[in-house]
Amino acid sequence: MINLVDGWKCFIRFLKWKRERDEREQIAQKYGKWGANTTLVSRFVQLFERHGVHRNQIPRFFDHGLTLKDVSSDEALIEKLSETVIQDACDLFAVRREWLDGVSDEIYEVHHFYKYPSEFEKFIQNLTRDSEETGRLWGKVIIPSSKNIRSEALFFIEERIGYLGNEPICRFHLTGTWSYDYWKCRAYLAACVSIACRNGCHVNGSIVARKNLKNVTQGLEFIDPQLLRSSGNRWEPEDMAYDPGVFLKDLELAGHENSKELGLQLWLKLAGDGWLDGYIPASIEKFEQNLSLYD
Repeated sequence: MINLVDGWKCFIRFLKWKRERDEREQIAQKYGKWGANTTLVSRFVQLFERHGVHRNQIPRFFDHGLTLKDVSSDEALIEKLSETVIQDACDLFAVRREWLDGVSDEIYEVHHFYKYPSEFEKFIQNLTRDSEETGRLWGKVIIPSSKNIRSEALFFIEERIGYLGNEPICRFHLTGTWSYDYWKCRAYLAACVSIACRNGCHVNGSIVARKNLKNVTQGLEFIDPQLLRSSGNRWEPEDMAYDPGVFLKDLELAGHENSKELGLQLWLKLAGDGWLDGYIPASIEKFEQNLSLYD
C-alpha cells in the first residue's frame, strides 16, 4: 500500500511538472523565452504600452529628455536608453530589471506575505505614504471560476502614478502565492485584505477563468487592466472578515481534513491578534458561532 501511495504521489508531481513546463513553453512562444525574440528597445516600448502609455506618449509621460523624434524609431531610441533611463522605467512600473534586460521571463516581483501579516502592513503603509501625491491605492483579489486543488488567487495592489488626459496610469504590486482553497492561506489572505482596507486601500474582487490567472500570479505576464476590471463575476474580499459563509466557501476542495474547522480556528487567532479589523472591527462572534458547530 505504501508503494502504491508513493507511486501515486510521484505521478501527481509528474503531471504538475508537465503542466507547468507546457505553460512556460506557451509563454516562450508568445513573448519569446527571456525576451530572446525581442530587443531591449522593443521591451522598453512594450513596458509603457502595456501600462497604457502609447509609444508617442512616452516623452510626455516619462520625460527624461526624450522627444518624439527619439521614440520615432528603434534606432533613435536605443541611443537614448542610458542606465538611468532604463532603471527609472523599471522603477516607474515596478517591474524587474532582469526582464527589461532580457535575461528573465519574470516581469513583476512577487511579494510574499503568507504567514506575515505584520510585514504586509509595513508594505501597504509604505505604498500609502509614497502614493499620497498621485491618488489612492486600490487592491484586487481575483479567484478562478473553476475550482480544484491548489487554485491560485491573484492579490495585487494598483497604484495610480499619473494621468494621460483623463486616463489614469497605474503600476501594480503583486503579492502571492495564495492557494485559495487551502484553509491556512485563506485565513492569511483575509487578514491581508483587512489590513489593506484599514490603511485606506479598498479591495474589490472578481472571478475569472483559471487559465487567465496562472501565469499572472507568478509574475510572468503583464496585468491586463481591462481584462481584470471587466471579466467575471464580482465579489467582496473584505467580507471574509464579516461573513463566515464567504470565508469558508469552497475550502473543502483542497482535500485537507477538517479544512473549515481549522480555517475558523486560525481566523479567530488572527482576529484576536487584531489582523482582521478592516474598515470596522471583524465579526468575531459570528465566526465563533460557526466554529461551535464543529464541536
